[in-house]
Amino acid sequence: MMVWRFLSLALLLTISFANINGINSECKIPLTSSHMFLVQVPLVFQQNGELYPTTYNEKVQQIEMNIKNNEEVMFSCGPNYLRNFMKKEVLNVKCNGETGNFSVVANPEQEMSIKMYSCDLRVIEEVLIPVEGCTNEKWTSVNFGYVDPNEKLTYVLGSACYDMNEARTIFAHVKMGKTGSNILQKLDKNYLVTNQHPDGRYKIELLRSLNFDEIYENIRTHLNTSPPPMGIQHFIDESLLSSSQFQAVKKLSWNYYIGPEKLDALDSLKQDIRHLSEGINIDLYVGSHGVNFINGKNGHKLKIYLRSHQRFPMPELIWFVVKYQNRATAFGVYNDLIEGNINREHETAICQSECEKITWLSDANKRNRKSLVCCSYADLKKVVNKVPNLDDVTDMLL
Repeated sequence: MMVWRFLSLALLLTISFANINGINSECKIPLTSSHMFLVQVPLVFQQNGELYPTTYNEKVQQIEMNIKNNEEVMFSCGPNYLRNFMKKEVLNVKCNGETGNFSVVANPEQEMSIKMYSCDLRVIEEVLIPVEGCTNEKWTSVNFGYVDPNEKLTYVLGSACYDMNEARTIFAHVKMGKTGSNILQKLDKNYLVTNQHPDGRYKIELLRSLNFDEIYENIRTHLNTSPPPMGIQHFIDESLLSSSQFQAVKKLSWNYYIGPEKLDALDSLKQDIRHLSEGINIDLYVGSHGVNFINGKNGHKLKIYLRSHQRFPMPELIWFVVKYQNRATAFGVYNDLIEGNINREHETAICQSECEKITWLSDANKRNRKSLVCCSYADLKKVVNKVPNLDDVTDMLL
């Protein structure tokens, strides 16, 4: 009996230490961790060919993937390559839950952390191509997407139009809906390689302009007031795409703008649009308008630009058009640094808001009369004339 108890205790301790050491646990890929910001993370596909699902870790507030112990997945960097594997676009790997690292299936002894499987370039690429609605010859238009390694096709996720002279994004366009309906186009695998890419100098200039210390000092000098905090925001983020793995879309040069660190009205509207798309397939257009400004204690008003010569403006308004068949509704979210500032006079007045009529909006957004405006597409077009022409729209999407 004593021997049996001793063996049982030894087995229990072995199991306990195994759990502590992570045996039979998972390999974690923290997509939005600050430690991964400079890492070009590959796309991860399940054995059935689908993108691996992501989760949101509330405790550490990050999006991540948790690959099961001994599970085989495919890492894909197409149309680019894995940095540490010569001329390889894809690689089959297996999770070792004990170490949290991955080993190459063809060479199990070769085990490394996720950072060692990074891509040489981002997995979401963009190419110069004519885009409907991008009508000015001085504007730049692109398609952006990724390579599906199973179907060996390029999946175009969306398109964008921007003005490099003014350094402003005119609009971006994506489809949202059930799985498979959120792809604009399926094209040849080499589509993202054979077509010309945008000039990288625009992105370099943008990154050099994102110096908040200089912006804050300019505000203090001209307005004799302390500037409210600002942050980098994105027109298209993972909440408007079919997978949170598409983090690299936020690194595309047209997809940056400056706003408050957090804008609840914007986040809430995106959530409502997301819920709507779970039932119907929609086209979503988003863009910017106007130039934001700050009123100073000295009575002066300063418009906010990231660069001199009035380039890289901080938008006053972020607009959306949600379209389903021949119906569309437009929204404007004021990019106020102090959200809901009732004393703020906006230079852009769109329409008499009709948020309460939009049945698919949350109650909070229906009641929001400070930061959110809801209009017909025609009313928005009268004020923001750079919104793409949608000639088949006849009614509001209520």
